[in-house]
Amino acid sequence: MGVVVSGSGVAPNKVILDICESWSGFHHPNSAGGNPQGQLSDWRSQFDQQQTTGNVLFSAISGAIGGLGFDVNIGRVTHTWTSLAAATTLSGSNANGNYGVPLFQRFSLSQSPPVAFLPHPFRSYRVDYLAYGIVGPNAAADCACGIAGNTAGSMVTGAGTDPYVAWVSRNALNGGRWTPRFRLLFAGAVVDGPDSGVPFIPVPTRLNLLSIVYEEGLIPRIRWLIDNREVHQIAGDANMPAMTIYNLAKAMGANAGGTSVKYAETRFRVEEIG
Repeated sequence: MGVVVSGSGVAPNKVILDICESWSGFHHPNSAGGNPQGQLSDWRSQFDQQQTTGNVLFSAISGAIGGLGFDVNIGRVTHTWTSLAAATTLSGSNANGNYGVPLFQRFSLSQSPPVAFLPHPFRSYRVDYLAYGIVGPNAAADCACGIAGNTAGSMVTGAGTDPYVAWVSRNALNGGRWTPRFRLLFAGAVVDGPDSGVPFIPVPTRLNLLSIVYEEGLIPRIRWLIDNREVHQIAGDANMPAMTIYNLAKAMGANAGGTSVKYAETRFRVEEIG
């Protein structure tokens, strides 16, 4: 009998890491209490699965924020973020750097090593936020989620100087509809991408999938997707953010009660792409 070949003949991407917050999973006995940013996550990777306190996507957040609760309308546990008087109180990123995204890489400089000499094949990094607005956005309280440098709050208008790439909802920007936003340099210009057309408070109410994908390559690329539809991208060595540690991040601007958003579980994936 001859060789039988089935499928497309193209090898699937190799999954390095696939991790999501376990609010509706099996790790935490009290999913409706405690600080949700400090809880364990479901984790699938090529490494041993070790559930530890460091196995979280975001650091603990201070301030009078809401705990986790079951949303009877969508059938999942969610976390409600409501803006406070101080913007710096309500922002979170993984301070220990367990799940960084190397946005700063350059691959085509005069002294860049040949691709064959690199320590691993090119990788794709993707973060997915599930969210929908329930109040606002207030004019003074942006809602942002993405990948940020040392200070997650930098994603919010007028706060911080760190570079970042993010989805942002701001009252004065495209009527509050979700919009790509980035800063490439420390204290550099904030650039807003095109209007996604997706409102902060969707009608009918539904979760939107806000994704950011970073792809390594001779032409590195950062892509903004909403509900798996690409809205914007930047590409090339010259358009990658400055060197720093980049973490998954959420942030909210300052205005007590002016903006409120519900998040379901965040997912983060790393795959080899060639």
